[in-house]
Amino acid sequence: MFRWQMDAFADTEKFPAAGQGDRRNKMPFSDIEIKPGGLLDRDADANEFYQAGLACAAGLESDIDLIAAHKWFNLAAAKGHEDAKLQRQEMADMLSTDEVKVALSAARDWLKLAH
Repeated sequence: MFRWQMDAFADTEKFPAAGQGDRRNKMPFSDIEIKPGGLLDRDADANEFYQAGLACAAGLESDIDLIAAHKWFNLAAAKGHEDAKLQRQEMADMLSTDEVKVALSAARDWLKLAH
């Protein structure tokens, strides 16, 4: 089970996208889908990566994606985010060895593209 409280994501005041059905992960005035973390760049801080990981793990702005969550937690951990290290391990415990390899590769690929 995740360490964070899942019911926190149902709070529409803190997370306006909660409960918006198919509009939840689309830009205003557009049908372009934006995945959690999709707008982060190399200047993003550890907490922004961590928040993207939480969104992927909880399915906040798209479908639950534990591989993507692992990737974002890994990037946050690399920038020194302590909670991300714990969450990354939780994701790894839920994924197969091959899925963890995919997540690690995705993190490396993101770093190459961002730099």
